[in-house]
Amino acid sequence: MDEMFYGATNFDQDISNWNTENVKSMSGLFAGAENFNQSLNSWNVSKVTQMSYMFHEAKKFNQHLDKWNVSSVIDMESMFLSAESFNGKIDNWNVQNVNKLGEMFLSAVKFSQNLSKWKIKENVFENSRNIFNKTYGYEREVSEAWRRNK
Repeated sequence: MDEMFYGATNFDQDISNWNTENVKSMSGLFAGAENFNQSLNSWNVSKVTQMSYMFHEAKKFNQHLDKWNVSSVIDMESMFLSAESFNGKIDNWNVQNVNKLGEMFLSAVKFSQNLSKWKIKENVFENSRNIFNKTYGYEREVSEAWRRNK
């Protein structure tokens, strides 16, 4: 499903009933789909390993994704990069297998969910740049919690 809706600026259809149970990569899926804002919480993403740039510049996307099982994902780099409206619930995600988090929320200016319970591998956190850059003070409190959760 990589880049399926890449650059589809006006796409905003309900695709919540799609069968995604065998999908392994969703990289760039909604990148540049500026007007997309539909629920995807019912999707089965348990086999997905790649979510990098998934909502990059999906400027209106603001849906909860707390029902997703992301325990197989290893790459979330730039997942919500410039997703300006995103503030959906993802606090219960199991991200222990993630190896790339760089710029995950860079310029996601409305994001303020509590991710302090996420358990991030120390080397991943230390090597990930600008995870929360431009989220206005949010980075410090979450990164301190992540250091304690190792």
